Amino acid sequence: MSLDDAFAAPEEVAEAPLPVGVRVAQVTLLFVGLTYLTFAIGLTPMMVAMPFFDPELSREPDELKWAFGGFMGLFTFVCTGTYALLPLLGVFGLQRRAMWGWLIGVILGAMLTPSACAPFGLAILWGLFVEDTRKIYL
Repeated sequence: MSLDDAFAAPEEVAEAPLPVGVRVAQVTLLFVGLTYLTFAIGLTPMMVAMPFFDPELSREPDELKWAFGGFMGLFTFVCTGTYALLPLLGVFGLQRRAMWGWLIGVILGAMLTPSACAPFGLAILWGLFVEDTRKIYL
């Protein structure tokens, strides 16, 4: 920007592209988030319908079945939906180069690692603890 023209637009500084580790973590978090969002959408109707197919609840009135199924469906949607939004929020934060995005990614990677989803958790943790990535977020 020149000092001669006070009304000139400021020059935009091009940011360096994100390192490969961040991209790996973003893709993995996006996959995990979309998978849990699919679970939230798919499991909710199944939980609402569950009392109608349960032999133990077949003797109960329909109002009780709808109340129980509605509660179970809402509970399932809130739990899986919340867990679906956290990875998507982490992807957004990593793209904005925000420390909270890195922190969400580390927490979710640590939660996924000691489970059957260990490859996803390890990919996220590897991507977020590579030296180039740590220079950006820490």
